Amino acid sequence: MKKEVDFIAEFEKEEAELNSEKANPCPPTEEQYQKMKLGIELVELKQSQYQKRKNEKLWDLWTNTFYSIMCDTARIQGGRVTLEINEENLTGSLIYYGHGLIIDSLAGNRTCLAVMMDKAHEVSIDTVDGLLKITFLFHLYDKIKVADYSDEIKELAAQIYSPQYLEHLNLDDDEEFI
Repeated sequence: MKKEVDFIAEFEKEEAELNSEKANPCPPTEEQYQKMKLGIELVELKQSQYQKRKNEKLWDLWTNTFYSIMCDTARIQGGRVTLEINEENLTGSLIYYGHGLIIDSLAGNRTCLAVMMDKAHEVSIDTVDGLLKITFLFHLYDKIKVADYSDEIKELAAQIYSPQYLEHLNLDDDEEFI
């Protein structure tokens, strides 16, 4: 049996349309501009409810465990690993470049990569100049709620989104909402 779906041509057509719009941008309308400003206010209001507290376990996991295992993988498979931490924002990235990546239990990286993907805020896999590039973006903090602006958030969201869209929007979940 063989199963296959192919969305490449459809994606490339949409990508070409988006790129042509980028080449000939038109300024936003006044309404779009106002909604954009309200959107920025909404994000800032939601974020102001929280303080960040450094999570020592996540710090150690990314800076020691994950980085070391990926360095071993790079040494064995001919890759490069870069770890960057923004200590002020408590965010970071771990990037692996290589000609390929063998993921298996013998190399000891299969479980590590699975946990890294789970702990990362975002993961992207790409090719750059013929090299595989895997980027893990992550947070090194816990969010502590210090204020509750739920009512203000709902009022602001109602000015931006349609009632139908608001029904499906979870305003209490920052990760899903923002």
